[in-house]
Amino acid sequence: MLIMANSSWLISILLCFSLAASVFSPDLLAQEDKAEKKPIPTELPSLKEKLEEIRTKHQMPAMWCGVFHVDGRSAMAVTGVRRWNDATAATLTDPIHLGSCTKAMTAAIIGQLCSEGKLRLDSNLRDVFANKIPPDSAWGQVTVQELLQHESGLPANLDWWKLMKGTSDVQVARDAALQTVCKLRRPKKPNFLYSNTGYTLLGHIIEEIEDKPWEDCMRERLARPLGMETLQFGPIVSAEGRGNADVPSGHTVQSSLGGILNNMLGGKSKPNWSPIQIDNAPVMGPAGSANATLYDWAKLTLLFADPQGDERLKISADVWKKLLESKSKDGYAGGWIVSERDWAGGRIYTHAGSNTTWYCVVFVAPEKNLCYLAATNAYSDAAVKACDEAIVNAISIELK
Repeated sequence: MLIMANSSWLISILLCFSLAASVFSPDLLAQEDKAEKKPIPTELPSLKEKLEEIRTKHQMPAMWCGVFHVDGRSAMAVTGVRRWNDATAATLTDPIHLGSCTKAMTAAIIGQLCSEGKLRLDSNLRDVFANKIPPDSAWGQVTVQELLQHESGLPANLDWWKLMKGTSDVQVARDAALQTVCKLRRPKKPNFLYSNTGYTLLGHIIEEIEDKPWEDCMRERLARPLGMETLQFGPIVSAEGRGNADVPSGHTVQSSLGGILNNMLGGKSKPNWSPIQIDNAPVMGPAGSANATLYDWAKLTLLFADPQGDERLKISADVWKKLLESKSKDGYAGGWIVSERDWAGGRIYTHAGSNTTWYCVVFVAPEKNLCYLAATNAYSDAAVKACDEAIVNAISIELK
Protein backbone atom coordinates (compact mmCIF):
# COMPACT_ATOMS: atom_id res chain seq x y z
CA MET A 1 0.00 0.00 0.00
CA LEU A 2 1.55 3.29 -1.09
CA ILE A 3 0.43 6.10 1.16
CA MET A 4 2.98 8.73 0.22
CA ALA A 5 2.47 9.09 -3.51
CA ASN A 6 3.82 12.59 -3.14
CA SER A 7 6.71 11.59 -0.86
CA SER A 8 9.14 13.63 -2.96
CA TRP A 9 6.89 16.60 -2.21
CA LEU A 10 7.34 15.98 1.52
CA ILE A 11 11.04 15.36 1.24
CA SER A 12 11.47 18.67 -0.61
CA ILE A 13 9.79 20.34 2.34
CA LEU A 14 12.37 18.85 4.68
CA LEU A 15 15.26 19.83 2.45
CA CYS A 16 13.91 23.36 2.43
CA PHE A 17 13.62 23.30 6.21
CA SER A 18 17.10 21.86 6.67
CA LEU A 19 18.69 24.82 4.89
CA ALA A 20 17.97 26.88 7.98
CA ALA A 21 20.85 25.76 10.39
CA SER A 22 -3.17 37.64 24.15
CA VAL A 23 -6.20 38.90 24.59
CA PHE A 24 -7.84 35.49 24.70
CA SER A 25 -11.41 34.27 24.44
CA PRO A 26 -12.82 33.77 27.99
CA ASP A 27 -14.98 30.82 26.96
CA LEU A 28 -11.97 29.07 25.48
CA LEU A 29 -10.00 29.64 28.65
CA ALA A 30 -12.90 28.16 30.57
CA GLN A 31 -12.47 24.93 28.63
CA GLU A 32 -9.01 24.64 30.11
CA ASP A 33 -10.43 24.09 33.60
CA LYS A 34 -13.20 21.79 32.41
CA ALA A 35 -11.01 19.67 30.15
CA GLU A 36 -11.10 16.02 31.09
CA LYS A 37 -7.63 14.62 31.56
CA LYS A 38 -7.58 11.22 29.92
CA PRO A 39 -4.90 8.64 30.74
CA ILE A 40 -2.22 8.03 28.15
CA PRO A 41 -3.13 4.91 26.15
CA THR A 42 -1.09 1.80 26.81
CA GLU A 43 1.00 0.22 24.11
CA LEU A 44 -0.53 -2.12 21.57
CA PRO A 45 1.76 -5.21 21.47
CA SER A 46 1.12 -6.01 17.80
CA LEU A 47 1.98 -2.44 16.77
CA LYS A 48 5.09 -2.44 18.95
CA GLU A 49 6.29 -5.74 17.47
CA LYS A 50 5.93 -4.48 13.91
CA LEU A 51 7.48 -1.12 14.80
CA GLU A 52 10.53 -2.92 16.18
CA GLU A 53 10.89 -4.84 12.91
CA ILE A 54 10.79 -1.57 10.98
CA ARG A 55 13.23 0.17 13.34
CA THR A 56 15.69 -2.73 13.12
CA LYS A 57 15.40 -2.93 9.34
CA HIS A 58 16.18 0.76 8.88
CA GLN A 59 18.56 0.97 11.88
CA MET A 60 16.85 3.89 13.59
CA PRO A 61 17.71 4.78 17.21
CA ALA A 62 14.04 4.90 18.27
CA MET A 63 10.59 5.08 16.70
CA TRP A 64 7.16 6.21 17.87
CA CYS A 65 3.84 5.50 16.12
CA GLY A 66 0.16 5.91 16.89
CA VAL A 67 -3.36 5.83 15.50
CA PHE A 68 -5.99 8.06 17.09
CA HIS A 69 -9.76 8.10 16.50
CA VAL A 70 -12.13 10.96 17.20
CA ASP A 71 -14.31 8.60 19.26
CA GLY A 72 -11.46 8.02 21.71
CA ARG A 73 -10.04 4.73 20.44
CA SER A 74 -6.29 4.84 20.11
CA ALA A 75 -3.14 2.75 19.96
CA MET A 76 0.49 3.74 20.40
CA ALA A 77 3.87 2.06 20.39
CA VAL A 78 7.50 2.99 20.93
CA THR A 79 10.68 1.03 20.44
CA GLY A 80 14.41 1.66 20.56
CA VAL A 81 16.69 3.89 22.59
CA ARG A 82 16.93 7.56 23.39
CA ARG A 83 20.55 7.70 22.25
CA TRP A 84 22.47 5.49 19.83
CA ASN A 85 24.76 3.02 21.61
CA ASP A 86 23.04 3.73 24.93
CA ALA A 87 20.74 1.32 26.73
CA THR A 88 18.18 3.88 27.95
CA ALA A 89 14.89 2.91 26.32
CA ALA A 90 12.60 5.43 24.64
CA THR A 91 9.14 5.79 26.21
CA LEU A 92 5.63 6.84 25.21
CA THR A 93 5.97 9.95 27.36
CA ASP A 94 9.12 11.15 25.61
CA PRO A 95 8.85 14.41 23.65
CA ILE A 96 9.44 14.28 19.91
CA HIS A 97 10.45 17.17 17.67
CA LEU A 98 7.70 18.15 15.21
CA GLY A 99 9.67 20.31 12.81
CA SER A 100 7.49 21.75 10.05
CA CYS A 101 4.39 20.05 11.45
CA THR A 102 4.38 23.17 13.65
CA LYS A 103 3.01 25.08 10.65
CA ALA A 104 -0.49 23.63 11.14
CA MET A 105 -0.48 25.11 14.65
CA THR A 106 0.55 28.55 13.42
CA ALA A 107 -2.15 28.37 10.75
CA ALA A 108 -4.76 27.39 13.34
CA ILE A 109 -4.06 30.55 15.35
CA ILE A 110 -4.35 32.61 12.17
CA GLY A 111 -7.76 30.97 11.69
CA GLN A 112 -8.78 31.95 15.21
CA LEU A 113 -7.77 35.59 14.68
CA CYS A 114 -9.73 35.72 11.42
CA SER A 115 -12.77 34.22 13.15
CA GLU A 116 -12.52 36.84 15.90
CA GLY A 117 -12.49 39.68 13.36
CA LYS A 118 -8.92 40.71 14.22
CA LEU A 119 -7.59 39.66 10.83
CA ARG A 120 -8.82 38.53 7.40
CA LEU A 121 -7.41 35.91 5.07
CA ASP A 122 -7.26 38.61 2.41
CA SER A 123 -5.48 41.06 4.75
CA ASN A 124 -2.07 42.01 3.39
CA LEU A 125 1.21 42.77 5.12
CA ARG A 126 0.64 46.52 4.80
CA ASP A 127 -2.73 46.16 6.56
CA VAL A 128 -0.98 44.55 9.53
CA PHE A 129 2.37 46.36 9.53
CA ALA A 130 1.25 49.78 8.30
CA ASN A 131 4.26 51.66 9.68
CA LYS A 132 6.87 48.99 8.97
CA ILE A 133 6.47 48.41 5.22
CA PRO A 134 7.97 51.02 2.85
CA PRO A 135 5.25 52.64 0.68
CA ASP A 136 6.88 51.43 -2.54
CA SER A 137 7.47 47.82 -1.37
CA ALA A 138 5.68 45.17 -3.45
CA TRP A 139 5.72 42.89 -0.40
CA GLY A 140 3.04 45.04 1.22
CA GLN A 141 0.45 43.42 -1.08
CA VAL A 142 1.21 39.86 0.08
CA THR A 143 -1.93 38.42 1.67
CA VAL A 144 -2.33 36.10 4.63
CA GLN A 145 -3.80 33.44 2.34
CA GLU A 146 -0.76 33.65 0.05
CA LEU A 147 1.52 33.15 3.04
CA LEU A 148 -0.51 30.16 4.22
CA GLN A 149 -0.34 28.53 0.77
CA HIS A 150 3.31 29.42 -0.02
CA GLU A 151 2.21 31.54 -2.99
CA SER A 152 3.74 34.86 -1.89
CA GLY A 153 7.05 34.71 -3.74
CA LEU A 154 9.01 34.80 -0.47
CA PRO A 155 12.32 32.91 -0.37
CA ALA A 156 12.47 29.53 1.31
CA ASN A 157 14.77 30.78 4.09
CA LEU A 158 16.65 33.80 5.35
CA ASP A 159 19.92 33.94 7.26
CA TRP A 160 18.13 33.00 10.49
CA TRP A 161 21.07 33.07 12.88
CA LYS A 162 22.17 36.45 11.53
CA LEU A 163 18.71 37.77 12.42
CA MET A 164 19.25 36.54 16.00
CA LYS A 165 22.64 38.23 16.28
CA GLY A 166 22.71 40.67 19.17
CA THR A 167 19.26 39.75 20.52
CA SER A 168 17.48 36.96 22.35
CA ASP A 169 14.09 38.61 21.77
CA VAL A 170 12.28 36.57 19.14
CA GLN A 171 9.85 39.38 18.33
CA VAL A 172 12.74 41.73 17.58
CA ALA A 173 14.33 39.06 15.38
CA ARG A 174 11.05 38.43 13.52
CA ASP A 175 10.65 42.14 12.95
CA ALA A 176 14.17 42.10 11.52
CA ALA A 177 13.03 39.29 9.22
CA LEU A 178 10.21 41.50 7.96
CA GLN A 179 12.63 44.36 7.31
CA THR A 180 14.99 41.99 5.49
CA VAL A 181 12.16 40.81 3.26
CA CYS A 182 11.25 44.40 2.40
CA LYS A 183 14.74 44.87 0.93
CA LEU A 184 14.30 41.95 -1.47
CA ARG A 185 12.77 42.11 -4.93
CA ARG A 186 9.42 40.35 -5.17
CA PRO A 187 8.83 38.19 -8.28
CA LYS A 188 6.32 39.76 -10.65
CA LYS A 189 4.48 36.45 -11.00
CA PRO A 190 5.09 34.43 -7.82
CA ASN A 191 4.85 30.67 -8.13
CA PHE A 192 4.53 28.10 -5.39
CA LEU A 193 7.67 27.96 -3.23
CA TYR A 194 7.66 26.24 0.14
CA SER A 195 8.75 29.01 2.46
CA ASN A 196 9.77 28.97 6.10
CA THR A 197 10.05 32.72 5.70
CA GLY A 198 6.33 32.96 4.97
CA TYR A 199 5.32 31.06 8.11
CA THR A 200 7.78 33.05 10.20
CA LEU A 201 5.97 36.20 9.02
CA LEU A 202 2.62 34.57 9.86
CA GLY A 203 3.94 34.11 13.38
CA HIS A 204 4.96 37.75 13.45
CA ILE A 205 1.48 38.77 12.27
CA ILE A 206 0.11 36.91 15.30
CA GLU A 207 2.58 38.79 17.52
CA GLU A 208 1.64 42.16 16.03
CA ILE A 209 -2.08 41.57 16.63
CA GLU A 210 -1.80 39.96 20.07
CA ASP A 211 1.15 42.06 21.31
CA LYS A 212 3.00 39.07 22.71
CA PRO A 213 5.42 36.42 21.43
CA TRP A 214 4.10 33.71 19.12
CA GLU A 215 5.28 31.15 21.69
CA ASP A 216 2.98 32.63 24.35
CA CYS A 217 0.06 32.65 21.92
CA MET A 218 0.68 28.98 21.17
CA ARG A 219 0.52 28.13 24.86
CA GLU A 220 -2.59 30.21 25.52
CA ARG A 221 -4.57 29.47 22.38
CA LEU A 222 -3.68 25.84 21.75
CA ALA A 223 -1.67 24.10 24.46
CA ARG A 224 -3.77 25.00 27.50
CA PRO A 225 -7.27 24.61 26.02
CA LEU A 226 -6.34 21.30 24.34
CA GLY A 227 -4.41 19.92 27.30
CA MET A 228 -1.11 19.77 25.39
CA GLU A 229 0.87 19.94 28.61
CA THR A 230 4.17 18.89 27.05
CA LEU A 231 4.25 21.43 24.19
CA GLN A 232 7.60 23.24 24.11
CA PHE A 233 9.75 25.03 21.54
CA GLY A 234 13.30 24.58 20.32
CA PRO A 235 15.66 21.67 20.98
CA ILE A 236 14.39 18.93 23.28
CA VAL A 237 16.07 19.45 26.63
CA SER A 238 15.95 17.74 30.01
CA ALA A 239 13.96 19.17 32.86
CA GLU A 240 15.97 21.44 35.13
CA GLY A 241 18.31 19.52 37.38
CA ARG A 242 17.93 16.21 35.56
CA GLY A 243 20.44 14.34 33.44
CA ASN A 244 20.66 14.07 29.67
CA ALA A 245 19.22 10.56 29.82
CA ASP A 246 15.88 12.10 30.79
CA VAL A 247 14.89 12.89 27.19
CA PRO A 248 15.67 11.42 23.78
CA SER A 249 18.32 12.96 21.58
CA GLY A 250 18.15 13.73 17.89
CA HIS A 251 20.77 12.15 15.64
CA THR A 252 22.79 12.93 12.55
CA VAL A 253 24.91 10.57 10.49
CA GLN A 254 28.65 11.02 10.84
CA SER A 255 30.56 9.77 7.81
CA SER A 256 33.50 7.48 8.44
CA LEU A 257 36.20 6.27 6.08
CA GLY A 258 35.38 2.66 6.89
CA GLY A 259 31.71 3.18 6.13
CA ILE A 260 32.45 4.95 2.85
CA LEU A 261 34.78 2.18 1.68
CA ASN A 262 32.32 -0.49 2.74
CA ASN A 263 29.53 1.17 0.74
CA MET A 264 31.81 1.53 -2.29
CA LEU A 265 32.47 -2.21 -2.14
CA GLY A 266 28.76 -2.97 -1.97
CA GLY A 267 28.68 -3.82 1.71
CA LYS A 268 26.02 -2.84 4.20
CA SER A 269 27.24 -1.00 7.26
CA LYS A 270 25.49 0.27 10.33
CA PRO A 271 24.82 4.01 10.34
CA ASN A 272 27.28 5.98 12.42
CA TRP A 273 24.61 7.90 14.32
CA SER A 274 25.81 10.81 16.41
CA PRO A 275 23.44 12.03 19.19
CA ILE A 276 22.99 15.79 19.21
CA GLN A 277 20.53 18.29 20.72
CA ILE A 278 20.23 21.20 18.32
CA ASP A 279 17.54 23.18 16.59
CA ASN A 280 17.22 25.98 14.09
CA ALA A 281 17.27 29.60 15.17
CA PRO A 282 14.35 30.56 17.48
CA VAL A 283 13.30 33.35 15.11
CA MET A 284 11.84 30.77 12.70
CA GLY A 285 9.83 29.04 15.41
CA PRO A 286 6.41 29.52 13.73
CA ALA A 287 7.72 27.52 10.78
CA GLY A 288 8.95 24.56 12.77
CA SER A 289 10.14 24.62 16.40
CA ALA A 290 7.47 22.73 18.41
CA ASN A 291 8.10 19.53 20.35
CA ALA A 292 5.64 17.45 22.36
CA THR A 293 4.77 13.87 23.18
CA LEU A 294 3.06 11.81 20.49
CA TYR A 295 -0.14 11.82 22.55
CA ASP A 296 -0.20 15.61 22.94
CA TRP A 297 0.59 16.13 19.25
CA ALA A 298 -2.42 13.94 18.43
CA LYS A 299 -4.70 16.24 20.44
CA LEU A 300 -4.11 18.93 17.83
CA THR A 301 -3.97 16.82 14.67
CA LEU A 302 -7.10 14.87 15.60
CA LEU A 303 -9.15 18.08 15.44
CA PHE A 304 -8.65 18.11 11.68
CA ALA A 305 -10.36 14.69 11.53
CA ASP A 306 -13.18 15.81 13.83
CA PRO A 307 -16.44 17.13 12.29
CA GLN A 308 -16.53 19.58 15.22
CA GLY A 309 -12.84 20.42 15.00
CA ASP A 310 -13.48 23.98 13.87
CA GLU A 311 -15.82 24.57 16.82
CA ARG A 312 -13.32 23.13 19.29
CA LEU A 313 -10.63 25.43 17.91
CA LYS A 314 -13.02 28.39 17.88
CA ILE A 315 -12.62 28.85 14.13
CA SER A 316 -15.69 29.84 12.13
CA ALA A 317 -16.97 27.42 9.48
CA ASP A 318 -16.20 29.76 6.57
CA VAL A 319 -12.65 30.45 7.75
CA TRP A 320 -12.10 26.74 8.45
CA LYS A 321 -13.13 25.87 4.90
CA LYS A 322 -10.81 28.46 3.36
CA LEU A 323 -7.99 27.51 5.74
CA LEU A 324 -8.05 23.94 4.40
CA GLU A 325 -8.42 24.81 0.73
CA SER A 326 -5.53 24.35 -1.69
CA LYS A 327 -5.13 25.89 -5.14
CA SER A 328 -4.46 22.56 -6.83
CA LYS A 329 -4.58 18.80 -6.40
CA ASP A 330 -1.87 17.72 -3.97
CA GLY A 331 -1.58 21.40 -3.14
CA TYR A 332 -0.81 23.29 0.04
CA ALA A 333 -3.40 24.75 2.39
CA GLY A 334 -2.99 26.25 5.88
CA GLY A 335 -0.19 24.11 7.29
CA TRP A 336 -1.22 20.98 5.37
CA ILE A 337 -0.69 19.25 2.05
CA VAL A 338 -4.18 18.38 0.82
CA SER A 339 -4.58 15.22 -1.23
CA GLU A 340 -6.70 12.08 -1.55
CA ARG A 341 -6.12 8.40 -0.77
CA ASP A 342 -8.34 5.37 -1.31
CA TRP A 343 -7.58 3.98 2.14
CA ALA A 344 -8.78 7.27 3.66
CA GLY A 345 -12.07 7.25 1.78
CA GLY A 346 -11.19 10.54 0.11
CA ARG A 347 -9.43 13.64 1.36
CA ILE A 348 -6.33 13.58 3.57
CA TYR A 349 -4.24 16.24 5.25
CA THR A 350 -0.57 15.37 5.58
CA HIS A 351 2.74 16.91 6.53
CA ALA A 352 6.27 15.95 7.45
CA GLY A 353 8.69 17.69 9.77
CA SER A 354 12.39 17.68 10.55
CA ASN A 355 14.96 19.90 12.22
CA THR A 356 17.63 17.77 10.46
CA THR A 357 18.08 15.53 13.54
CA TRP A 358 14.48 14.25 13.89
CA TYR A 359 11.81 13.20 11.41
CA CYS A 360 8.04 12.90 11.83
CA VAL A 361 4.99 12.57 9.59
CA VAL A 362 1.22 12.84 10.08
CA PHE A 363 -1.73 11.69 7.99
CA VAL A 364 -5.22 12.91 8.86
CA ALA A 365 -8.24 11.14 7.32
CA PRO A 366 -11.35 13.29 8.00
CA GLU A 367 -13.67 10.81 6.24
CA LYS A 368 -12.49 8.12 8.66
CA ASN A 369 -12.36 10.48 11.66
CA LEU A 370 -8.82 9.47 12.59
CA CYS A 371 -5.16 10.34 12.23
CA TYR A 372 -1.85 8.49 12.06
CA LEU A 373 1.45 9.77 13.50
CA ALA A 374 4.99 8.43 13.27
CA ALA A 375 8.38 9.78 14.34
CA THR A 376 12.02 8.85 14.78
CA ASN A 377 14.88 10.60 16.56
CA ALA A 378 17.10 10.73 13.46
CA TYR A 379 16.99 12.18 9.97
CA SER A 380 18.01 10.46 6.74
CA ASP A 381 16.38 8.86 3.72
CA ALA A 382 16.02 5.73 5.83
CA ALA A 383 14.14 7.71 8.50
CA VAL A 384 11.59 8.83 5.90
CA LYS A 385 11.11 5.25 4.69
CA ALA A 386 10.84 3.89 8.23
CA CYS A 387 8.09 6.32 9.24
CA ASP A 388 6.26 5.67 5.97
CA GLU A 389 6.27 1.94 6.69
CA ALA A 390 5.13 2.56 10.26
CA ILE A 391 2.10 4.50 8.99
CA VAL A 392 1.28 1.75 6.49
CA ASN A 393 1.30 -0.77 9.32
CA ALA A 394 -0.84 1.47 11.54
CA ILE A 395 -3.44 1.79 8.75
CA SER A 396 -3.93 -1.97 8.82
CA ILE A 397 -4.85 -1.95 12.52
CA GLU A 398 -8.54 -2.33 13.37
CA LEU A 399 -9.27 -0.98 16.84
CA LYS A 400 -12.27 -2.17 18.84
